[in-house]
Amino acid sequence: MTRQTGNLSDTERAVSALIGVAFSITSLRRGRLWLRALAGVAAAGLLARALAGHCGVKAALTGHSSLREGIVDQWHGMSVPGRPAGKGMPGSSVHATTSDAVDESVDESLPASDPPASRLPDVPPVNAEAKWDAVRAAPRAETADPHGSKD
Repeated sequence: MTRQTGNLSDTERAVSALIGVAFSITSLRRGRLWLRALAGVAAAGLLARALAGHCGVKAALTGHSSLREGIVDQWHGMSVPGRPAGKGMPGSSVHATTSDAVDESVDESLPASDPPASRLPDVPPVNAEAKWDAVRAAPRAETADPHGSKD
């Protein structure tokens, strides 16, 4: 099994790279300066996200880290290729330990003690009516007081 080194899938990285290149081209064209600057900043962010394989904003939105920690992890992912993300993110030693522990507990719990539920309707036993007839025919005993006293 291959270990993921960030919080982005290969598809997310490819899409980020393509959109980043498109914004880069947009920032080089003529037009208003502030729009070109905005496109350049967006392009840099998306290309950094694709290169690192880790998105600080996604890490913050999913609750894995704060925005600051996520951006630091993204920066480290760009500066040291293949470096696992920190703070329990996929690819880190903390995440690997937790994931291995969960896998082991799942393996130990199987097979489950309860059989799978049947979706078939309940059918009474063949001799159910005979049993009910015997109960109805039995003499009724008066309920005795457990202490032996009568009212």
